Amino acid sequence: MGSLSGCLGSLQDSGQEGCVPPGQYDCPDGELLAVHEFDDCSVEQTEGDCAITVEVTESEGDEEGDDCDAYSFEWAVDDDCVVYAVRVYGGNDCEDYDYSDGATDGVIETDLEAGQSGQQAGISNIRFCGELEEDDGGDGDDGDGDDGNDGNGDNGDGGDDSDDGSDGDGGNGDDGDDGDEGNEDEDEDGDSDNDDDDCDADDEKNEKEKRKEEAEEKTKKEKRKEEA
Repeated sequence: MGSLSGCLGSLQDSGQEGCVPPGQYDCPDGELLAVHEFDDCSVEQTEGDCAITVEVTESEGDEEGDDCDAYSFEWAVDDDCVVYAVRVYGGNDCEDYDYSDGATDGVIETDLEAGQSGQQAGISNIRFCGELEEDDGGDGDDGDGDDGNDGNGDNGDGGDDSDDGSDGDGGNGDDGDDGDEGNEDEDEDGDSDNDDDDCDADDEKNEKEKRKEEAEEKTKKEKRKEEA
C-alpha cells in the first residue's frame, strides 16, 4: 500500500501489545493535529488545531442506527497542515498508517480485530499526526503594501499630467483673451478712423461756408461801390 497523497497509507503492524490507550499515544513524527471519535458510524472531530474531514466509505449495519461498524474511511485536510502519520483504534486493536512523505488526503481500509474472536472491529478513534504549515500572510501583506504604494505613486504622476493639461487649457484661455483684445483694438482703430473722416467732412463744410460768405461779402462791396 502506497503512502502518497490520495492513496492508501502504509500500514505498520502495531499489534495489540503496542496499542497504548488513545490518551497516552505519542505521535512518531510531528504533533497531534486532530482527534476523531466514532459513535457507531457517525464521526466527529473532538480535538486538534487542524480541521480534517473524515467520511466513512465502508461499514456494516445500519449507518443511521445504533448497530453500525465503520471499517474504512477517506480523510482530507481543510486547513494549512500536512499529515505524516495516522493511528486508528477499534475494539482492542490499533493500526498505524505511515505518510512520511507528507499528505493532505488519503484512504484508509482497516483490519482491526475485535478481541480474541477474530472478527473485524469497527473504528472507534482516529488520531492524525503532522505539522501545521507556517502562515506566509505577513510576507504577502508586505508585498501588497509595496504594490499599493507604488500604484499610488503612479497615480500621483498621473495627477501631475492632469495639472499640465490644465495649464494647457489656461494657455488656450490666454489665446482667447488675446483674440478679444485684438478685436477691441480693431474696434478702437475703426472708431478712430471714423472720427477722422467726420472731422475732415466738417472741415470741408466749414471751408465751403467760409468761401460762400466771402463771395457774398465781395458782392455786397461791389454793389455799394456802384451805387456810390
